[in-house]
Amino acid sequence: MKFVNVPGITSTMLALAIAGCGGGGGDGGPAPARAIVKVHTAGTLPANTSIGTIQATVTASPASGLSIGTSDVSATGNGAAPDAFLAPNTAAVGAVVLGLISANGIPAGEFATLTYHIAPGNVPAANVFGIAGGYSVTSPEGAPLSGMTVAIQSVTFQ
Repeated sequence: MKFVNVPGITSTMLALAIAGCGGGGGDGGPAPARAIVKVHTAGTLPANTSIGTIQATVTASPASGLSIGTSDVSATGNGAAPDAFLAPNTAAVGAVVLGLISANGIPAGEFATLTYHIAPGNVPAANVFGIAGGYSVTSPEGAPLSGMTVAIQSVTFQ
């Protein structure tokens, strides 16, 4: 009578099968070429009040292979109101200054979109973007709106 070690053969076959498995999925596709960053105001506006001005600096890690120009910043959401004007200063990729003014005021929410270009070989994470302290949000009359903040709403890589 021959004795066959079934558990041993099964274990060996399983080990060989697992060893033959690759990571699957390939290389994950091409690296992103753009980072689209949306900026918004958050908080509760006092009754019968709107936002007249916003001044904020969007920060990004300078080591992330990013670039941006003035034409890569646009007023979006509530910032695209007919009487609103957004003036970006993109001289420093790590500190893009946004200034928005609206004579009639806008509600809280999204007001700007920045499209950063990503150099080949770089894959920045969403957390390299932020808002520097010292931002300001005022009413159309120029009164500071305490309780209002400026923050990154979303970061999308394409």
